Amino acid sequence: LYIIKSAQNQHGLRHGDYQHYQQYVTRKLRRTRKSLRFQQGTRSKVVPKKMTAEMITDARFFILAVFEIERSWAFAMQLKAEANSEPRKRFQMISRLRKASKRAHYLYELMAGVPLCDAQTKLELSAYIHWIRGILYFELQDWVKARELLEASQSIYSGLASSVDEDLKAVYTGRINELLPQIRYCAYSIGDQSAATELREMRNVVVEGSDLLAEYQLDELLKQVQGMQAVSVTEVVWLGITIPIKQEKARLAVLAVQEADKELKKVGSSHTKATLCESTLKTLVEAITSLRDEIRSLSSVDTASALPRLQRLYTYLQYLKLSKTIWRTLYQLEVLMSSVAPENRHVSLGLVTSGYHKPHELARLYDTVVQNLQEVSSLPGIIQENHDVKALLKAKATAYKSLRCYYLALAYIHGKNFLESSSLLTRCQAQANQAIEGLAALNALSEETEAEAAPGHSRSVLRQLMRDLLVQADAEILVCKAGYMLDLAGCGTAGDAESNELATSESALKEPLIKVLDEYLPEKAMLQKLATCPSPIVPVPPEFEPVPVKPVFFDLAFNHITFPPRPKVAESSGITGFVRGLLWGAGSQSKA
Repeated sequence: LYIIKSAQNQHGLRHGDYQHYQQYVTRKLRRTRKSLRFQQGTRSKVVPKKMTAEMITDARFFILAVFEIERSWAFAMQLKAEANSEPRKRFQMISRLRKASKRAHYLYELMAGVPLCDAQTKLELSAYIHWIRGILYFELQDWVKARELLEASQSIYSGLASSVDEDLKAVYTGRINELLPQIRYCAYSIGDQSAATELREMRNVVVEGSDLLAEYQLDELLKQVQGMQAVSVTEVVWLGITIPIKQEKARLAVLAVQEADKELKKVGSSHTKATLCESTLKTLVEAITSLRDEIRSLSSVDTASALPRLQRLYTYLQYLKLSKTIWRTLYQLEVLMSSVAPENRHVSLGLVTSGYHKPHELARLYDTVVQNLQEVSSLPGIIQENHDVKALLKAKATAYKSLRCYYLALAYIHGKNFLESSSLLTRCQAQANQAIEGLAALNALSEETEAEAAPGHSRSVLRQLMRDLLVQADAEILVCKAGYMLDLAGCGTAGDAESNELATSESALKEPLIKVLDEYLPEKAMLQKLATCPSPIVPVPPEFEPVPVKPVFFDLAFNHITFPPRPKVAESSGITGFVRGLLWGAGSQSKA
């Protein structure tokens, strides 16, 4: 089983590609036959060789026999997928399964006389052979034999799982889980009505796993169960009007919605609820497409009688699709809210604060809810005639608009656009007050009518959510004001910060801090200054500076100095005085 599962996961069956897996098995068989020298003739001529007990001297002969069965089974599953559009291929699928069962029966007889086969290998082969034969009877709709063989295979795998190591135990447990849906479907087909509920519960569990093949098989089984139950769905009552349902796909869709509503009340996980709504939406889209094609193909004779009924049914299916889309989005919001850190979450369950780093995702989901509510309000027919329902839809849309506006404002806060954010928060408060008034004016509307025509949270939940939103919006407005004032006081924007960094000159980095107290240095520049500047705080030693003072000492000394008198010598003018001064000037100077 481990070898088979590894080959299936690596070669196509992880994604349900049976054709790719069949081609791989064919190549593997050719290589194995060549290595064992057990080839079926030559390229031009086929000479079949039958495997006997005396011939088996290598374990690869068992692998060869098992993969021959796998090739027939993979081809049969490929034909089953194609049989929806070509019914003739179902007969070919049964033929390939018969061939696989025949080979499995021959292998069961062969392994009894082979001494190379130990007890565990015999048990594994027995479980595999029971499983392939059970699949044949399952497709032949022989539910009793199919259930017996599948339960026998399940019991063998359960025994093996309790006696092997952890790696093999996981493989056996996976095969047991694959067998359970088919056993439950056989039980349901025999007459056990509770098996259908068990199938749906198994589908909800498998959704969170990674086995796409098991998920696909469960979906196919659930479609078959719903097809058998849909016969009982003949009409539906919506807002007091009875709508007959005659189309098969429409019956399947209505039944799927009813079953999903029951399951949603039991399931606690928001992720599982969102997945249930998603699977229901697929069925609704198929039914709407089929009904639209039928309306277009109506002849002029049948238009007068059948068109009003089909249009009412079409409107109802459109409402179901929009309703499930709204609930799926709300469950996705709950999943997203659950991942928010407690410090970024409001005491009310439906709000987060500006500390959350992805408010735009919440705004996008609330925008989807608003758009779908507007589409519900614009549906023709019954909803347009009921004014209370239209008013309720408008009030709910206004409430979700206020939430969308709130999270858009938080996104603007993260972008440092405080003026725009404050404006959006003011609009959010106005819409919240408008929603509270609109919801309070519809207290006379019954809860049954609200559940039938106005998807989304109930009126009481929305009113409380709007009150919490008003309080939180006031707090976020204060955050906007504080951020705006900080921007004005400092370097709030990226442009200011960049200009300040450019303005930081090299001299400010080289000078001591005491000389550049009037200049702002960024943190990185300050750390660089402390690491590179020899005197980052004050100059050491201090620099000498000239100080203007009065020379008091020299004034006092000048008061005690006496100079001898110096008489004035009259200077004669003219050439005579010049000659006399030239000839006798030295003598007169010495006399003086």
